[in-house]
Amino acid sequence: MGARLVGEAIAYAVDVPLTGNEYRLLIGMSHTALDGAIDDPRESRRYFDSRDAMCLAIGRRVNDHDATDRAAAFEAVRVALRGLVSLGAIEQLKRGQSGQRAEFNLVIEAEQSRTTAEYRRRALSKRARPRPPKPQAQPGPAPQAQPGPAPQAQPGPAPQAQPGPAPQAQPGPKEPQRNHRGKTRGITSTHSTVSLASVDKSIDVDESEAAA
Repeated sequence: MGARLVGEAIAYAVDVPLTGNEYRLLIGMSHTALDGAIDDPRESRRYFDSRDAMCLAIGRRVNDHDATDRAAAFEAVRVALRGLVSLGAIEQLKRGQSGQRAEFNLVIEAEQSRTTAEYRRRALSKRARPRPPKPQAQPGPAPQAQPGPAPQAQPGPAPQAQPGPAPQAQPGPKEPQRNHRGKTRGITSTHSTVSLASVDKSIDVDESEAAA
């Protein structure tokens, strides 16, 4: 089978602009085409598979019970074949008819395809195609902080006073004691001495007067 032709078709699609169906159909035809000796043009590069196989190559499964879907699949194959023939990627050897399949020769020559009018049309269309604008960031609302529950204080055990030694009264200076005569023990009072002297003197005077 055409393993060598598949490699050529992949390289061909790099240099020649193809649609999606054209690329898939060319790969499928290359995979099932005869890939004999290069010096035998009657057997090399020839494709003659059915239309149903071509539909599978482009990703369309033919539904025999749905005439509309079947016609759409065959139309997609015809469009892809017409594009490949216009580019010179393949050439039709025989037309399909009742009881006979169509046959194609796989050319797959990029240099030859560049000389076709279809290639020039696609090249010009690709150059004139405007580039899509770069996506611009759309301004959006600023993120807002979501209110949450206020933190609650966790109840804990109340602090307890630690028992310590009881404070003791410090001894201070004792209050001086007084005797019955107004004298303080251990302390000499000038006022008390003067008072007593005057009293004694008065007593002496009275005694002298009495003696006289």
